[in-house]
Amino acid sequence: MITLRDLAAWESRVASIVAQVSGTLEERDRALERAGLYAEYPAILSGYLALLDDESSAPEALKRAVFLVWYSGVEPPVISGIAELPEIEARAALDALDAVCRADQTDEELRWMLAWYHEVADYAILRVPGLLAVQAVIDEGDSSAWQRAALSREQMEGRGLLGRYWLSLARSD
Repeated sequence: MITLRDLAAWESRVASIVAQVSGTLEERDRALERAGLYAEYPAILSGYLALLDDESSAPEALKRAVFLVWYSGVEPPVISGIAELPEIEARAALDALDAVCRADQTDEELRWMLAWYHEVADYAILRVPGLLAVQAVIDEGDSSAWQRAALSREQMEGRGLLGRYWLSLARSD
């Protein structure tokens, strides 16, 4: 079975390749398409979804899967490396998130992440109807709470694109 560590390493390799591609946006897009890079994140998302059945990995796998779904709606593929994610898998990640919210099993980190995602691009996290429990958690959230979380390299390293995103945000703060 693939592990969270395996998936983070996979994401790191993909992100490194995406960062090395140069040229105009159109040239970069064509290069990433030709290299097959746009096929990587759908497979990575599938890996995270498979880990939702593993009690010890599920909370982190869910955070990373939700981030990928959100980020795919926020950044263009030439920046993120994420082209279209399969809608059925994106929906599966969001449905799993709704179930966790409904069961009141969110931790503080997930709550501030969701509040931030909603603040930045609400359409990308609430892209499907019926996520009432997610909406309730977001409504109670504070989109600036991440700034008080004192994010560290140790806390975010090895967490794939999610960790890279939050570290870059913390450095720019």
